[in-house]
Amino acid sequence: MIPTTVGRAMKSPAIAKAVTILDDLAHSNELGAISAIARRTGMAKSSVADICSTLSALGLLSRGRDGRYLLGRHIVELARGLVGGRRLIEVFAEACDTAPECRDETVTLSILDGSDIVIIAVRHGRATLPVSARIGLRLPAWATASGRCFLSVLGADDVAEILKGASTTSAGVAGRLPSSSCLRAELAAQEREGYFVDDESTAAGMTSFGAGVREGTNRAVVAAVVVATRTDMLTPERSKRVGAAARAIAAACETLASSADDA
Repeated sequence: MIPTTVGRAMKSPAIAKAVTILDDLAHSNELGAISAIARRTGMAKSSVADICSTLSALGLLSRGRDGRYLLGRHIVELARGLVGGRRLIEVFAEACDTAPECRDETVTLSILDGSDIVIIAVRHGRATLPVSARIGLRLPAWATASGRCFLSVLGADDVAEILKGASTTSAGVAGRLPSSSCLRAELAAQEREGYFVDDESTAAGMTSFGAGVREGTNRAVVAAVVVATRTDMLTPERSKRVGAAARAIAAACETLASSADDA
């Protein structure tokens, strides 16, 4: 989140304050009332009210009947740029419904950004996980099932370069940074199964299953779907079912996004 002190130092402090408000609403679980936003950001209530009114008029915020502000639909339209203009974010929730066996599990959609993956959409499950998924969360690509979807289609030199990327998030994960050769061997073995697995590398007690969302004639991986579950709830048979569910949701994302783009 951008602090208001940074906003005052910038040439366009109003823009910095607007981004601070958007950040606050994206990451806070509290109410989106003017007074609550002002308290969390340290801004004057009059400034918050003026900025929220402008953002609402532009479609970046919406306002409920109770007067509280939420992120607006235009945010989703802007976010299409993260996935090359495709409507993956809009169809993600519908795609998750194609795998009812995972209705209680947390499902995420991520992109690759440098050495990290960044979550861009979340369907929260019922089980409490060691890592709480949220939009904007960054994790090192090598440690995650989603990152493995991207790394699996890269050459040896590119994988080695990403592993040398010194991700600033690596200190918070449970697993150890693997060698390039070991990681590529794991990726090859998992690819034959049709999905990729993070076996408690991100966090102890959590296992995740990922599948790439592919598009274009070259079938490039543009995003990754991950189903995360508690490790103690898994059996070999359930692991296969969850992996297959991740693959099914990724395929549904491809189909639904293609239909939406053509409409």
